[in-house]
Amino acid sequence: MRRGLVTVAALLSGGLAQAAEVGCEPLAWTLDTERALIAAATEAGDRSSPPLARRLVMRPLSEVALPKPPERAPRDAGAHAGLASVTVPEPGLYRVTLDAEGWLDAIQDGTYRRAEAFTGVRDCPGIRKSVRFRLDAGPVTIQVTGPGGAIGLAVTREP
Repeated sequence: MRRGLVTVAALLSGGLAQAAEVGCEPLAWTLDTERALIAAATEAGDRSSPPLARRLVMRPLSEVALPKPPERAPRDAGAHAGLASVTVPEPGLYRVTLDAEGWLDAIQDGTYRRAEAFTGVRDCPGIRKSVRFRLDAGPVTIQVTGPGGAIGLAVTREP
């Protein structure tokens, strides 16, 4: 009986793991590193250069001093915002990944950085979207607008 329960538990847990990955299949690139970073993220974070992760506490948009208005106006009048300051060590292509719904802008030298590519899904545990930006070395502000609560954010160098 005990061996049967262990077998059933193993089958169920394996099935759940496979089911979780099914929702991630439509992603255009693998985000395992970003998912692990976000899962371990804290509000303060322990790094200022990629790879890094933060848990952003989203505050009402009217209470956050954004460096620039969101490039896409929030659809919800009660939108919230959060900021992350990042120091890019060398120029290149970087991924900014969120674990929940939100719009993100990368601002460097006072200008919006254009997204090179993006991918996103709604059914992938720990990942909602990832956007690639070409960034210069130096400071970058990542601003996120969306619903209230907290949102996980990871910034990594494109492999």
